Formats: sequence, C-alpha cells, structure tokens
Amino acid sequence: MTNLRIRDSGGVARTVKGFTLRGSGGTPRSIQRGRIRASGGTLQTFFNANTMVVTPVAGSAYASRTTTVGGGGGSKTVSVSYGIAVAGGTAPFTYAWSWVSGDVITATPTNAANLTFSQNLTGGGSTDSDYKCIVTDARGQTKMVTVNVFLELVLLDPIDIGGGGPITP
Repeated sequence: MTNLRIRDSGGVARTVKGFTLRGSGGTPRSIQRGRIRASGGTLQTFFNANTMVVTPVAGSAYASRTTTVGGGGGSKTVSVSYGIAVAGGTAPFTYAWSWVSGDVITATPTNAANLTFSQNLTGGGSTDSDYKCIVTDARGQTKMVTVNVFLELVLLDPIDIGGGGPITP
C-alpha cells in the first residue's frame, strides 16, 4: 500500500495524511482507505496515515532440517524466523502472539513484530500449527493476522557407494 500523493497548485507533490469528503447531506465523511487510478493507468491503494495496516512478511512460516539414519538421526531442533510489517497507525505498537490451533510450538519472543518458532523433533517428524498476532497502536486500534507454521525434520539414509564407506547426502 502507498500513501496518496497529489500535486498542489504550484506543482509540488504532497503526501495526503487524510482527507474528508462530504456526503449528499453535506456531512463530512472521513476516508480511511481507497483506490485511485494513477497517471500510468494502474490502480493504487492508499490509506490514511492514522489507519493501521498489518501485513505478514510471508503467507506461512516453513522450515525443514535434515538428519541421517543411525548415529546422528535422533532429535534435532528445527527453527524458522517470521515477522509482520505495520504501516500507518500511531507508534508505539504492541504485539501479542498466541497459539490458535494445531501443535503447540515454542515461539519467542511473543511480544515483538519478529519472532522465532522452534521445536525439537525426532527424525521424520513434523509439526503444524496456527498462531495469531494482535497488534495494538498507541490509540488503541487493533489488527490481527494469522500465520501457519510448519516445521519438519527429514530423515535421510546414508548412501553406500561401495568400498569407500557411506556418503551422507
């Protein structure tokens, strides 16, 4: 999303922080978000700087780690870092991550925009979960995003190429 920029009477581009339209009865109506056609013909989304928009950095959090059968094939910790971006709203922001459904995965820290999900898994194991983050700005405005977290530990067999011993992929 982008802020709306218009040119003033002197031709200087200005960022619009917010504007008001009048309804049919003359009542002012504040516009929080909208779309406008840019000079190139593409539609641009704009928002009032006081309107908070929370966007996940990616649609889901996924991590995979490999281990081998035998000696080191026991359990390993699998981790993935994840974050969200906040645009608009009034700083400072607070973040509250919490489990929604699925397996309970370790998430730290639970009070920041960026966190790490991790889980100790046994070879061939996986875990799948949904977590949400509620972001609150200084004016008390809240937005929520949900993320799917999938972690897996892939179990590999060493390959014996004959005579030279096993090679671990």
